[in-house]
Amino acid sequence: MRLTDVSLRALPLQAKGSKKYWDENTPGFGVRCSAKSKSFIVMFGKDRRLVTLGKYPDMSLRTARQEAKLVLAAKPRMRSLKGTRETISVFLDDANDRLRHNTLREYRRHLDKAPEKQLADITRRDIDLGDPQAIKTWKAFFNWCVRNEITDRNPFQHIPVVFGERSRVLNDDELRQVWLYDYPPYSDYLKLQILTGQRIGQWKNYTCKDQTIVFEAEGMKGKREHVIPLTDAVSKLLPVQPFNGWSNAKRRLDRHVPLEPWTIHDLRRTFSTNCAALGVPLHVTERILDHRSGTVSGVAAVYNRHTYMPEMREAFERYERRVKAIAA
Repeated sequence: MRLTDVSLRALPLQAKGSKKYWDENTPGFGVRCSAKSKSFIVMFGKDRRLVTLGKYPDMSLRTARQEAKLVLAAKPRMRSLKGTRETISVFLDDANDRLRHNTLREYRRHLDKAPEKQLADITRRDIDLGDPQAIKTWKAFFNWCVRNEITDRNPFQHIPVVFGERSRVLNDDELRQVWLYDYPPYSDYLKLQILTGQRIGQWKNYTCKDQTIVFEAEGMKGKREHVIPLTDAVSKLLPVQPFNGWSNAKRRLDRHVPLEPWTIHDLRRTFSTNCAALGVPLHVTERILDHRSGTVSGVAAVYNRHTYMPEMREAFERYERRVKAIAA
C-alpha cells in the first residue's frame, strides 16, 4: 500500500499477533501493527533481515522513511569495512547524528581502548567487565554491527549492565550555597533546577503561556509535551539565555562551592525529597517531574485526564517558601 499520514493513522491494531504493511514507494520499508503499537520497519539482505526503526507516532512517517533509505543505502558500505578501528569510526559517525553529546563522549572514550583485533576475535576478556558503562558501550557497538550485517554475533549480549543507584540529596546548607552562587546565566539554570526539579535539557525548548510553562515534546525524555505552572519566582529567572560549556561551568562551580561530589541531576532528586518532606502527595510530585511510569500510569493514566495544575501550583509555592527560608 502507499503509506501516508492518513493511511497510517487508519491502520488498525491487531487483536492477536501482528501484521505488516509495506510501502509501495520505498521498497523494503513498512509498518508493523501489533496489539499495542505501530512500528516502522525495514527489511534488507538475502536473508530478509528485519530492523525496527521506531514507534509511531513518536517517530514521524517522514523521518522513518528517511531512516529506512539510509539503512538500505548503507549496507554495501558496511560490508566493505575492514578492521575494528575502521568499523568503530563509522559507528561513531553514525551515532553523532542521533545520540546526545555526553553519550557519544562515553562511547568514544571506551571504544578508543579497543584491542588490536578483528571483530570476530574480540571477547569479554578484552574489556573491563567491572565498568557498566564499558559493557553498555560495547553492547551498543556490536548490536549496531549485527544490524548492519558486519558481524553475526554480539559477545556482550547477555552480560547485564548494572549501574549503582544514585541517592545523593543536597542538605539545606549545601542547597543554600548552590542557590547563592552567582555566575549568570549558569546560576540562573541552577536556580531553575532547584525551584522546578525539571531536567536541564528541557529549557532549550519551552514557551510560557497562560501562567504555565510548556516544554515541547522535542526536548522531553519521553517525547511528549509537559506542562507545569509558572510561578512568580520562576518568571523572574526567565527567559534563560542559551548556554554552552556545561562541564566547564560545573567545574567552576565546584571550585567556588566545594561540596561532596554531586551532579546537576541530584537537584532533581533533592526537589523530590523536599516535596515529600513538605507533605506533597507523591502523584503530584511525579506529575511535576514528568514521571510517566509513576503512581498514575498504565490504564489509570489513560482514564485520568486531570492536569493537577492547582495541586502542582500549591506544591511549587510551598517549596519556594522553603527555599527562600533556606537561602536566608
